[in-house]
Amino acid sequence: MAGESAFLSQMLRQQAAAEERGQMVRDAISGQAASQIMQQIAMGEIQREMAREAQTGRALESAAGRQAQRDVSKSRLETQKELEEKQKLLGLIGGAAEATGALGGYLVSQDALEEAQFKARVEKAALNPEVDDMSQFNPEDLEALRAMSVKAEAEEDLEKLKEKSKPVIVPGAYYA
Repeated sequence: MAGESAFLSQMLRQQAAAEERGQMVRDAISGQAASQIMQQIAMGEIQREMAREAQTGRALESAAGRQAQRDVSKSRLETQKELEEKQKLLGLIGGAAEATGALGGYLVSQDALEEAQFKARVEKAALNPEVDDMSQFNPEDLEALRAMSVKAEAEEDLEKLKEKSKPVIVPGAYYA
């Protein structure tokens, strides 16, 4: 029975770890998707603004005479400068969004690496006959093992309570 409990505890721990990794990956993906959406929205806004500015420039040009045409040329240059500034800003926004996505991916990979290293240390210690107590574990590993043990015990207690709370059905008894 103790072997089965240990096996079930180990399986539950592995499932919980897999679910946590899956959540981290989903979080990183959603972060990247959000940054891409932000970049697309910014690009659309700048393109619409550019189209409006270009249309305004064309309308001014067609209505102006020779003298006014010089003013329009000046206005067009100013508009061009504004558009260039907006494009630079879009590039910065896109770069920031890309960096945010890359950082999220890096953090997820670091968490997965640390977890894999932890599991390797635990397995190595478990297979080592010289390890007879917990003193040879890294203190961080001990905390993680204790947390997993407490979680497993809580899950076992919950299962016991579920078993105890099942109704007893007596054959031939009348239930209202």
